[in-house]
Amino acid sequence: MSGSLTKLKIESFTNADCDGTSTGSYTVLINPDQIVMDSKIEYTTPESSGDDSQQQIFSGIKAPKLNLKLVFDGTGVLLASEQSAIVGAINSIAGAGSTETLGTVDEQIESFRKVSNYYNGTEHEPGYVRIAWGGIVFKGRLETFKVTYTLFKPDGSPIRALGDAGFIGSVDPATANKNMNKESPDLTHVRIVRKGETLPLMCQNIYKDSSRYLEIARVNKLSNYRRLEPGTKLFFPPINSEA
Repeated sequence: MSGSLTKLKIESFTNADCDGTSTGSYTVLINPDQIVMDSKIEYTTPESSGDDSQQQIFSGIKAPKLNLKLVFDGTGVLLASEQSAIVGAINSIAGAGSTETLGTVDEQIESFRKVSNYYNGTEHEPGYVRIAWGGIVFKGRLETFKVTYTLFKPDGSPIRALGDAGFIGSVDPATANKNMNKESPDLTHVRIVRKGETLPLMCQNIYKDSSRYLEIARVNKLSNYRRLEPGTKLFFPPINSEA
């Protein structure tokens, strides 16, 4: 026997980790038939004349994105069993006094907006959301939202609409640093010299100490550390900051 129906849920939070008490929630009317998640790794290519086969150099990972299709329906044709699971949540967000209806299409859209694009007056910026359904958990912010009205009453009032919502992933700086440890002096780093970079500058970026450049020059057996050739691979060993 299959388990009970679970609806995709969007909850709003004031912090990027989406922990603590939620400030609101929205449960979709109909579960999506697809969710698109997009991630991107960025690379740079060292400048070098006459060579079109340069090795790409990792420069960072872009925040993941999630695209979600939503249905807003005011026709009343949905089964009562479909409605009952979400009426309470939608009406509580929209401020409707009745639990016998899902509200108009515009009210349903406003309910989604209040949760996903809520403007925090204290932080002076939109808040964060956690999207959860089954094994999918996505934390981020609403980036784009497009509504296409597809059905109308004779007087022009919309009674059905499709929403296309795009979210961008977000992680607070402390968590990002813990996950990436990109500039930690306690880790081994291998870097490709870029045009205009100097050894003291690279040491400053990695160790927060530009005076390490002579030590790194010796490690890499550089004959002329003052003129670094773009595309050169350099090794930056871990250091003891208390040394």
